Amino acid sequence: GPSTAPNPTTKPPTKPTTTLSTPTPPWKPNYHECGGKEYDPTTYICYKDRTYFKDKYDICGSFLIVTTKEKCCNGRIKKIRKRKTECCGKSLINPKRINCIDGKPVKKTGTSMLRVGKDVTSSSNKG
Repeated sequence: GPSTAPNPTTKPPTKPTTTLSTPTPPWKPNYHECGGKEYDPTTYICYKDRTYFKDKYDICGSFLIVTTKEKCCNGRIKKIRKRKTECCGKSLINPKRINCIDGKPVKKTGTSMLRVGKDVTSSSNKG
């Protein structure tokens, strides 16, 4: 379309001399930059100037970990094994077999290690 230039004879309204910076969009309350590019910190994490999806990656200490394969336990990277899925202090435990008491793995009582194939649901009397 044709650009309508303002008439040079009409004076523009007087503006304050303070130059305002570019307003931040309402959906981005804080300006986050990753490698010179703006990114959404609610969806991504920034690691070494690159953005990674939060649902797949996490930062453990100063390392990038894949959350489907690894877990961050007290700043230590632990590889997730078949049943060891929960952090307990700095170690990874199997929550079905081990209780985490004060950040220390404690074997659950009453669970026999011999019966591996069968899932025996034992109701504990502890309240």
